[in-house]
Amino acid sequence: MMKTVIIDANNMIWRIAKKMPVLTAPDGNSVQIVYGFLRAVRSSLEMFEPDTALVAWDDGIPVARIEIWEGYKRSRREKKAEPRSEFDQFQFEDTLRQMEVIKQTLSYLCVAQACVENVEADDIIAIACRTVEGKKVVVSADHDMLQLVDSNTKVYFPLTKKPELYTHENFYEKTSLTPRQFVEVKAMIGDGSDGIPGIAKGFGQKSAIELMKKYGSAHNIWEHREKISKMPKRYASAVTKEAWTLFSRNMLLVDLSQTHSNTLARLIRKDITEHRTLDKIAVREYFKEQKFASLLKSFASWIAPFEALKRHSRGPK
Repeated sequence: MMKTVIIDANNMIWRIAKKMPVLTAPDGNSVQIVYGFLRAVRSSLEMFEPDTALVAWDDGIPVARIEIWEGYKRSRREKKAEPRSEFDQFQFEDTLRQMEVIKQTLSYLCVAQACVENVEADDIIAIACRTVEGKKVVVSADHDMLQLVDSNTKVYFPLTKKPELYTHENFYEKTSLTPRQFVEVKAMIGDGSDGIPGIAKGFGQKSAIELMKKYGSAHNIWEHREKISKMPKRYASAVTKEAWTLFSRNMLLVDLSQTHSNTLARLIRKDITEHRTLDKIAVREYFKEQKFASLLKSFASWIAPFEALKRHSRGPK
């Protein structure tokens, strides 16, 4: 059975940018994000030994979600539009420059890439998990990806003190929830980093999980709203009409199972199955230019997982 590793590019890159010290190439440009990301991709291929690999990229403004809620990722959009300082502007532009280098380098390494204007990587990944045959491993640092876990899909968090792998078998043990319950809890409590407010003031994760474990689903919580409305306020505040209007809206923002696009699904299948050529010479020359001494020293073993992708790459059906 085919196995595909799917990498959440932007999320991984911004986290690497925050963690890694600056590494400067001979031409004066910083390359630490390129170095860190390539190492993360290579490590994932070595660990999971996939037949194919797909890197998913954000591109542009997530118009569809902003139409649902104008506050969606507002602070991030404003920060990009009006950086707080010249240094912030430099960091942002430098990260974008390194992203382009990563895209070019991955094109030499038999790695498929998907990028669609005004579509978030989350949606590309969700559609890929539903449409690509076989087993999938999503490599990300974003907990939103956990809702994608099922019998054919695992989620791996590499950028933590203790890397974690979430599977169909261990998901409940790790979270005390099912993947569906997980996304419903998120819709209830909101996500400050994405500008999504919770459904009621004072109603947090602990209360949401307690209700979810007691009643099993958001639908059942609403069905028992009369009983819950008589409970302490931290529970009762979650079952007002206003709260559940917000819940319905938030589900449209966070529930990746609602992302549908036949066109995008066809593009992803094409990206996965099209023939790609491994250009070892181009990769080695780039490493020489950037003085990646440790990668050059073990180049043969470093590139081996990408050569395995070459063996499995095949033409479009």
